[in-house]
This record gives sequence, C-alpha cells and structure tokens, in this order.
Amino acid sequence: MVQPPVGKTKTTPEPVADAPDESRDPRLRIGAMWAGRYRLRRLLGEGGAAAVFAAEHIHINRSIALKLPHLDTDMKETLFARLRREMQALSRVRHPAIVDVVDGGDADGVPFIAMDLLEGRTLSGLIAARGRLETMEVVKIGVDLAAGLAAVHAAGIVHRDVKPSNVVITRDLANQIRLLDFGTAKLADAKDTVDTKLTQNGAILGTPEYMAPESILSLPGADHRADVYALGVTLYECLTGAVPYDGPIGQILMKLSASDAPPITTARADVPKQLAEVIHKSLRRDATERWATMGQFASALAECTDQRLSTIDILHGAARDRPGAPSVRQPMSVAIPQVAGPAAAAPPAAAPETRRVHARAPYVTLCRLAREKGNATDGRVEDVSEGGVLLVANEACSTGEVIRLRFALPISGKVIDISAKAQWSRASRGGRATGFQFIDLTDVARAEIRQYIGLMGGS
Repeated sequence: MVQPPVGKTKTTPEPVADAPDESRDPRLRIGAMWAGRYRLRRLLGEGGAAAVFAAEHIHINRSIALKLPHLDTDMKETLFARLRREMQALSRVRHPAIVDVVDGGDADGVPFIAMDLLEGRTLSGLIAARGRLETMEVVKIGVDLAAGLAAVHAAGIVHRDVKPSNVVITRDLANQIRLLDFGTAKLADAKDTVDTKLTQNGAILGTPEYMAPESILSLPGADHRADVYALGVTLYECLTGAVPYDGPIGQILMKLSASDAPPITTARADVPKQLAEVIHKSLRRDATERWATMGQFASALAECTDQRLSTIDILHGAARDRPGAPSVRQPMSVAIPQVAGPAAAAPPAAAPETRRVHARAPYVTLCRLAREKGNATDGRVEDVSEGGVLLVANEACSTGEVIRLRFALPISGKVIDISAKAQWSRASRGGRATGFQFIDLTDVARAEIRQYIGLMGGS
C-alpha cells in the first residue's frame, strides 16, 4: 500500500508505530484519533509542509491515507492555506489517473485530506528495482499520465510537481497509473498569496530536476506546459534510469542554458527513434516548442505503438495472459556507451538476476536502518516477501553487510525489528537500492507477510 510522499522526504522520518515520537504534536502521533473518526496507524511519508499517515476510519473499518499539515512551524497559516488549496484542486478532478479524495475539511481549525490508500508501488520504486523500464511500459505510463493531466489542465489546474515519486502503479487488472500530491498545484482562479509567502521564505515550488526552465526562473506566464516538460523528464528517466539534468539547482540551470537534453538513444540504443523524438519535444527549453497540450502529447505517444496498452503488466514487465493479448518485447541487454559531459549520467545497472525463492508484492513504508556502531539512517521499503525486502535509502550498504531493519508490517501495522543481510546494492535516483535477506524473521511476522502477499496476488 502506498501513498504520496509530501514534497522532499525528510532524512529522519519517524517510522516507529509502537513508540511515538514525543516531539511530535500529540494530535499527530501514532494511535491518535483525528476528526473523531480516523485512527493514525503508521507514517507513510513526510515533507516540509505535511505528513501522510495510513489511518483507519473506525466507523466503517476502511483504510485511508490521511494528509495532515505540520503543526509545529512558524509558517502554520501558509501551510494550512496550501493544504486547503490542494483539497480544492483534488475536488475538481475526477479521472482514473488521479488519486481519489474520500473526505476532507477542518478538525479544530486544522485542514486534512483523506484519500484512497492505494495498493501498488511508486514509479520511483519500480525504477529503483529495475533500473530501466520496457519501452511499451513507458508508453503506457506516458499515455495514462498525459490523459490524467489533460483533465487536470481542463479544470484550470497546473500540477507543478510531476515526477516518479508522485506516481503510483496500482496492483489491479488494469495496472492503473495514479498521479498524487497536488501540494504545489496552481489554480487558475486562486486569489490567495500562498506561493508568494512560500517563495519569500526560500521554498522551491517543485523538484528542480523535473522543473521547466521557466518554472525554475519563476518567469511570468509559466503555465501547463511546465507539466508537459515534467512528464517528459519522468519518461526520460523511465527509459534511461537518469534525469537529463542532475545536481544542485544552480548546476541544473547552467546545464539547461548550455545545451539540450542528452539524446535518449545515446544512453539506450533500443529505444525507437519515434518515441525518443516525442519525448525530446516535451523537453524543449522554449515552452512554445513543446507539445501545446497534454492531449497532443498523449496522441503522439500512442502513435509510437500498435500494442494494446491495457494488456501490459508494468509491475511484472509482461503482457497479461488474456485471449488476444499482444506480445510485448522483453527487456533487452544494451551496452551503454560513455557519454562526455556531466549532464549525461549513465543509468544505474540493473539488479542482479537471481532465482526468486519467495513471492513478493509491492509495499511502501518507512524503515530505519541501524548498524552495530549505533549510527542509524532512514529509508523506505519498496516491496516485501517472506525472504526479505527491497529498500531505498540515502546511505550505501555493502554486499554481505548485516544490519537491523525496523519497519511496520503490512497488515497490522505492528513494528518489527529484524536482522537482515544485504544481497546486492546499486545506485538509484533518490538513494541507494539494496536487496536485503531476513535473518531472524519470527513466525508471526512471516505469517502476516505471507497473508499480505496472498491478498496482493504476489509473484
């Protein structure tokens, strides 16, 4: 089960469900009741503006994702206004590619948004696990997201933070693509001064690697074509494992001003020329040279294939076994040439191919890693099995290293503390992806994970 990260995730989130952080406002501690009907179960993600919790509606026994603003900040009024604006944006759009809001309002003067608690995995987690995606998978992702963003734009909204970590691929028959986190969205008819207050305090409304030049420079007239650019960067990363421009915001601006995005086909030779050209058009530095609308972008992407995109199982990298389903090319092994220049970073290597002993399923939750010397770091679990987890963290783990992992189980939310051994590790955007094997998993925890895998149809 996954839900949106909120802005950039803090480096020290609190994933401990059975030992609440005493520094947190009592209203936002695990186990607390919110609005008289939601019990907070575990923390899913946290950023500078808000936190997202898995919660239970106690009256109807339904699990939801509850987004709550931080209460211990001197920018409380601004952040409250921002969350209320996000609530307005989400209430205006109903589309299969956009997360559904099930409730919202104010509790004791504090705004909140209750959303579907999605079952699946983030696109960023999928890229971390596989390095690069199949071209037809990327076309499906692009077409679905472009269609959803077309509905967003038709409602007078610009998302302004389209990126892989804000996209979830649901684990259902359709592998639905769902766009999340409208925390930085711009409403055409908004009369508030939220953006002005945030930028005056040094906040960047978006993620620099995915921001169009006009957005980074805060140029007047920046519009929906900034989302076209961000979607292009997202698809570029899906294909190559890297973004066109990386580094601090100053370096990104220098690279943007000096050259166009490095060619996709230089980094990955098996990408069809037509698909590469469609994506590169979305990355033009001049907004007038990009696709004018998301509808045009979606149509151009769809023309890159004669496959039935609805049959593609992105989470497994194959076409679904249905009568009349077309075949989908399996991922090719491609030699990556060395490319001169700092902007053309080589994609990460794929995870080692090993025989899978245990069925696994997507599961995103925060996790704490502790070493023998006592130093700890935080990351996120991306999938789970009886044998271990795929974990993404900022800190590297050496192959063969044994550490302690602390994370919430997928059904009960009970926190376990377990030894695990790193089987492989490689660089990925957003941190270091590592495959861990459990050493001392208890029978109770194993049974819960097995039950979750069964419910999710793990493979």
